[in-house]
Amino acid sequence: MHLPPILWALAGQSSFLMSPTITTAASNAQQLTSSFSFKSDPRVLTPKDVIELPRPGPAFVNRAGDLVAVAMANYSFSDKSTRWVHIAAIDGAPRSVDVSVSAPGEIFWLDERTLAQVIPSKNADGQDLYTLSVQVDGAGLNASFSAIPIGILPPGARNFVYNPDSGFLVFSAEVYGDLNPKTVKALDEAWEQRGNSAFVYDHTTVREVDAWRTSKRPSIFSTPLAKNADSWQLGEDIIPLLKASGHHAPSGGTGDFDVSATSLVYTTKDPTLPEGLHTKQNIYIIDLERPASPRELTSGEHGATSFPRFNARGDKVAWLEQPEDGYETAHTYVVVYDLTRKERRAFLEDWDRSPDSLAFSPSGGSIYITAADEARGKVFLLSLSSASRLKSPQTLASVGTASSLLPLPDGRLVFMRSSFTSPNDIFILKHTDGAGQHEQRITAFYKDALKGKHLDPGTEIHWTGGAVKERNVQGWVFTPPGFKRGEEKKWPALMMIHGGPQASWQDMWFPRYSLNVYANQGYVVFAPNPTGSTSFGQEFTDAISGDWGGAPFEDMRAGWKEFLKLYPEVDAERTGCWGASWGGYAVNWIAGHPEYNFGFKALVNMVGIFSLTSYGWTTPSAHFYNHAVGGMPWEKHSLELSEKMSPSNFVDRWSSPMLLIHGSKDYNIPETEAISAFHALQQRGIRSRLVIFPDENHWISKPGNTLKYHEEIFCWLVEFLGRAGAK
Repeated sequence: MHLPPILWALAGQSSFLMSPTITTAASNAQQLTSSFSFKSDPRVLTPKDVIELPRPGPAFVNRAGDLVAVAMANYSFSDKSTRWVHIAAIDGAPRSVDVSVSAPGEIFWLDERTLAQVIPSKNADGQDLYTLSVQVDGAGLNASFSAIPIGILPPGARNFVYNPDSGFLVFSAEVYGDLNPKTVKALDEAWEQRGNSAFVYDHTTVREVDAWRTSKRPSIFSTPLAKNADSWQLGEDIIPLLKASGHHAPSGGTGDFDVSATSLVYTTKDPTLPEGLHTKQNIYIIDLERPASPRELTSGEHGATSFPRFNARGDKVAWLEQPEDGYETAHTYVVVYDLTRKERRAFLEDWDRSPDSLAFSPSGGSIYITAADEARGKVFLLSLSSASRLKSPQTLASVGTASSLLPLPDGRLVFMRSSFTSPNDIFILKHTDGAGQHEQRITAFYKDALKGKHLDPGTEIHWTGGAVKERNVQGWVFTPPGFKRGEEKKWPALMMIHGGPQASWQDMWFPRYSLNVYANQGYVVFAPNPTGSTSFGQEFTDAISGDWGGAPFEDMRAGWKEFLKLYPEVDAERTGCWGASWGGYAVNWIAGHPEYNFGFKALVNMVGIFSLTSYGWTTPSAHFYNHAVGGMPWEKHSLELSEKMSPSNFVDRWSSPMLLIHGSKDYNIPETEAISAFHALQQRGIRSRLVIFPDENHWISKPGNTLKYHEEIFCWLVEFLGRAGAK
């Protein structure tokens, strides 16, 4: 088991290492935090409110296209968690039904009126597959679960895809070398009782996300599932579809594979390349009835691939592809492969945006895609019948951020959408042929929970980039409850820097880092999208490579000046800076560059990099670091660049109070980055606090821990910035 290095250092050592000074400091810090309370006006959106909001899973539409279902979960600090399945009619008067479930589990449609849900068995030896029958009438919907399961699935089975025409239920599971999900429990127990605790490696990658890699790897399986007379029957045989290939898939969820009536298509890392050094993934197709060696559909000259999808007839496959290996955020385009003609066509190679999901239209003549554009996740329609390769697709939906594209048989489109003011709800888009679009909301999951809350949709501001003088840079501003333009009352402000760095503050719901939560605690929030941010063109995204410590900060410095000019209500003497992941790196960098003249009185660093050079040797994603610095960690040019861009080399210029937050199971950016920065601050005599979560990874997502780190952050900000009210 991985323990924080600081705990390994202290464990079993002499008691003098546990100095009274450290213990007292920790005790005092705990008392300061425990005395803090969030603003609790009924209008205020608090961290607790966000944690306790309903959380929907992906949406699923039945084949008839008249019902949509989604699995829901709701955490409550008083009642813990509740779960249910929400089913809604797509047409006619609003009709829906909520069906309580006893445990978390995936859902999928079996036929037009039957849902399936997979729920862990009470004896923990497997998972029970239940059916949920839906009755539709003019007055409403009714639904009821089967009294007994129709079959038992292996305990680790997940990512279920069912195509009724195939007669197979396809799923993934983490398995050992025997590729048998049924033996995993016994092999897990044997591994735990092996008589030692060693992990032994001959190749990278040795760990990922929050776990050391073992011989247990993902694979894809099928089992017969069909309706006989009036009952559904789940077969006993489990077929390892990838047995002949030796491939490991999926690396993600159902976005990595799809099923037609006859075949499975999937993406997986190129098996001939070292995994941690490359992003290249290949697309393969394999027969469901006779799963022999798969056939590769990709050309070989490409980087990452994702989202393989069949058309309705199963004779074409589309996927997303990047031309460059080793660069996670290289430009992405659409590839369509004709299985009959064995021909491929690439689309949108010259479009200056990158699709992130796709779905064929029912006719197969078009493809719906989602792509980030100008800090929004839009829906587009790509025509495949045009003789000329279109340079850009047609925009269908342009507000918020869309996901879960679900085309209906009649040409309409169901999708999910969130925004700065609301988590995901389900919408339907009519008239997708271009003759004018009309949207209709199907669900309102948060109507009651968010009623009366101060939810700022964000105000866009633009400025001329500090790095490229002619470049237009965008950012968002969020204001607190009670904020009025032109008033004498002065407000503290916070600049919030996103991670990535190839990411953006996009108009979507961020459950961990809600910009409105920070605004609701009394801070005017400035959220810039500087050089390196996505959705503003590939050139803008690419420009950060080799320049982590340059152009983004010139952009932010120019943006901060513009923000203060546009918002004179901000008290420039009471400002702070917050950053997570790459944003945490940025906080460390700003701390060592006072010449930027931000004037921040407090800094908050969540899971940020301290030594870029050290990070290059420890990250499981070596390709990411190598691309950022332009070479291997030991090469002269990349080593010099890494040292030049490493915040650790500017500690002698640090002077601002800093709060550091990190998870011990963060194997992307190890906790030693936070501990090192904390030691630097302490040795320089700078007010600082370190918050470690031993059971969390890069995301720090457990409800109690999420609430705790918000308490620490706002306690810190109140101490150094105060709250609104000073004139």
